[in-house]
Amino acid sequence: MAHGGAAAMCSADRVRAGARVAARHRRRRTRGNTTGTGCSVQRKKLEAAQRRTTEGAHVGDATSLRSRFRGSVKFGMMDFGMLRFSSLRRNGLEMSDGCSKKRQGEPHQEVGEEGGRPKRKSGAATSVTVELDVLDCPVCLDPLRPPIFQCSVGHIICSTCREKLINPKKCHYCSSKSDFNRCYGIEKIVESVQVPCSNAKYGCAEKTIYYEKEYHEKECPLAPCFCPEMGCSFAGSTQLLLEHFIADHNWRFTKVTYGWSFHVDVQEGVHVLSNEDGHLFLLNVLLEPFGCVVSAFCVQPHDTEPKFRCSLTFSFWKNDLFNSQSSEFELPSTTLSDGIPSDRFLFIVPKSYLEEDGKISVTVKKSLKSLISSVPTDG
Repeated sequence: MAHGGAAAMCSADRVRAGARVAARHRRRRTRGNTTGTGCSVQRKKLEAAQRRTTEGAHVGDATSLRSRFRGSVKFGMMDFGMLRFSSLRRNGLEMSDGCSKKRQGEPHQEVGEEGGRPKRKSGAATSVTVELDVLDCPVCLDPLRPPIFQCSVGHIICSTCREKLINPKKCHYCSSKSDFNRCYGIEKIVESVQVPCSNAKYGCAEKTIYYEKEYHEKECPLAPCFCPEMGCSFAGSTQLLLEHFIADHNWRFTKVTYGWSFHVDVQEGVHVLSNEDGHLFLLNVLLEPFGCVVSAFCVQPHDTEPKFRCSLTFSFWKNDLFNSQSSEFELPSTTLSDGIPSDRFLFIVPKSYLEEDGKISVTVKKSLKSLISSVPTDG
């Protein structure tokens, strides 16, 4: 019995000892798990920091790469622009911004200030230059105007010259056999190029399409006229020329009204006449051995059909008799580029008449053609 009790006690001790060992193992495992968790957290923090560093490096590399890429694209675009418009660098021509935009239907992206470049306004004009022969037909050398044609190789010809080709299926330049097709790209460029008037230095601010420049300059009201005085090189608009005549040469001046007469002395020299509408006239009086020679002109930039008429009358009293002679004529126009014309004597007063105290009556009026053309038409 005693032996059985001792055995039971030993068994209980072993159970308790086993429980204590199990408890110790559990505590160790718990401590181990806790320590492992802490290490794992620290490891995760370290890995996250490393990832951030790596990502930062990647971002920096990407940013640097984007910068380099953006710079290379910008450089490439600049090179392309130089290649595309290398010929557009002379004579002060201007091309509208529309010709440099992408074609219709293609996406167009504008870079704002955040992209490193200012945003370009739509429709703004960009000044470029171009050699004039680039815009001329290589056959007739006249300015190209739509429609413009090209052969299969790309040689350009204007429509007028194309119609005159002996063989319309053969290129005038390379002799290739092909049909001539419309060259819309060149047409768009030609229609976009604007040029300043050649009279810009005289005050004309007009800009026209290149192939319309000649038409404008034929009628430009600010084209220069010239001072006829010997040794004087002044040139300018009629208004500037009028001021020059009065201020620098002290020529006699009279303000005239169309249809109204005024009198001038029979005195050698130039008499300047002007109307409120800006037209300028010269009355030139020369004394010759046979008498007095009078000529009159309309000074204007272009030699056009006469728009004015002039009536000259010389009258005087002699031996209680009234004597008079008159003449009416169309006023020829001149730019005075070759001086005062010397071959247009329009009125002659005999020397015998000049002994008397007489005056010349002058009347300037618009011609019938000018009056008809100035009447507005309906529609």
